Amino acid sequence: MWWWIVQYFWAMDRGLQLVLSVLFAMYAILIVLFYKCIETVDHLRMFLWAHCAGCFYLGTIVFAEYLGGRFEGFEGPGIGEANVAALMIATGVVTTFVVFMGGRLYEKIAAVGFMPFTLNAIVATISRSGFLALAAAGLIFNLFAPKKHIRAVRIFSIAGFVLF
Repeated sequence: MWWWIVQYFWAMDRGLQLVLSVLFAMYAILIVLFYKCIETVDHLRMFLWAHCAGCFYLGTIVFAEYLGGRFEGFEGPGIGEANVAALMIATGVVTTFVVFMGGRLYEKIAAVGFMPFTLNAIVATISRSGFLALAAAGLIFNLFAPKKHIRAVRIFSIAGFVLF
């Protein structure tokens, strides 16, 4: 971070350099806050469920307001367009699958209930980058799945691909 501040004095666009330095500082603080807040496995589970619930909420917005075409009606912070929403929802799909695989029975039931809404939201955005991110995440998830879950991950991945 300090190097970006030092570069400010000879940067060609000082305004953009200042924005970059401030963004980096904000993200560094955010990482420290995550590190301090997520201390146990239960805290991590709650954090992941919060992300799943947020993407499910975006899916319910699509379900209630979609009239056809490309859905641009996401009104969250930093979600000004469909491509950004699709990329965020793609991470929500993967996170929902993670909590499904590692969760208790009631968490599995909730994840199965969340998944159609989150997948429908990605489809409604008509975003190539969202579909590409979801496909890449699925491939990487299958490649690096824990050995004891590899068979279940592959079966559910194939089933999810067919159902999608």
